[in-house]
Amino acid sequence: MLKPTLAAAALGSLLFASGAMAQPQDDAEEPTRLEDLTVIGRPLQRLIESFVTEVGAPNQGRSLARWRNPICVSTVNIEQDGAQYIIDRVAEVADRVNVRSGGPHCSPNVVVVASADATNVAHAITERSPLSFRPGSSTTDQGAAALRAFRESAAPVRWWHVSFPVDRDTNLRAVRLPGDPCGDTPVSWAPAVKISASNLTTQIVDNLQRVIIVVDSSQLAGIESRQLADYIAFVALAQIDPQADTSRYVSVLNTFDKSAASGEGMTEWDYAYLEGLYKAQMTLKNTRAGNLEIAQSIHRAHNRLADTQAADPSTD
Repeated sequence: MLKPTLAAAALGSLLFASGAMAQPQDDAEEPTRLEDLTVIGRPLQRLIESFVTEVGAPNQGRSLARWRNPICVSTVNIEQDGAQYIIDRVAEVADRVNVRSGGPHCSPNVVVVASADATNVAHAITERSPLSFRPGSSTTDQGAAALRAFRESAAPVRWWHVSFPVDRDTNLRAVRLPGDPCGDTPVSWAPAVKISASNLTTQIVDNLQRVIIVVDSSQLAGIESRQLADYIAFVALAQIDPQADTSRYVSVLNTFDKSAASGEGMTEWDYAYLEGLYKAQMTLKNTRAGNLEIAQSIHRAHNRLADTQAADPSTD
């Protein structure tokens, strides 16, 4: 087991290498599965929209961010077989939503570090590499309060996302960061981007740049490898609110909540959420529009399952 300082050093090198409300329900109501044909308590669309609103955590004033560059997973303090299983599973889930994976020698942009002393590790890595967590623009991360919560979290898994607003056509960063050159030269600070005259759409979208995930290995008793790998895959691919209450749904996010329902890994709710996120247009200035697109994806997935079950009752 690595000490916190050694884990921080290992993670720091990886980070530098990577560059650049739902309404309460009656207590008796069962968690809702996407494949259920009848939803008790609330209309289906309202339930879906509640889930999407509950779990999504975009940066302030921004839309939900997604991966546009290939995803490249690296692990710290995880034995080789377990590490490879996580890397392969994240790649498998990413492929399902058309997110590319990097090659064998890619530069890591998703780093998973495990430790039985996770809080000290979280403190050490944020102190060692502060710009990896807060690059210097309010649009790139969740802010100082959220970073303090990341450090002090007692959760079995904690995560931190960094994203950049970019030009959707050129993929060039659209914000200035500390250290960018200043002056009148063509390469001064951030690249120039086009400004849309439309009141409805924008060419600036949000791309995930880096995700740091810290796993408390002392809290993994009873958790299967598939459950942990799927949990990591979900929070690696989407900006998820660590405080989200998903107990009303059957989701991988309930893996560590013994009082809530979860499957053995990713559920249809989870896949539909990711598919909606990565298929959404995300170019509307109304940041809530992306949520509606995700909700519509989940509803379509529900309808597909309903049609399948109607055609073949043995799938129930």
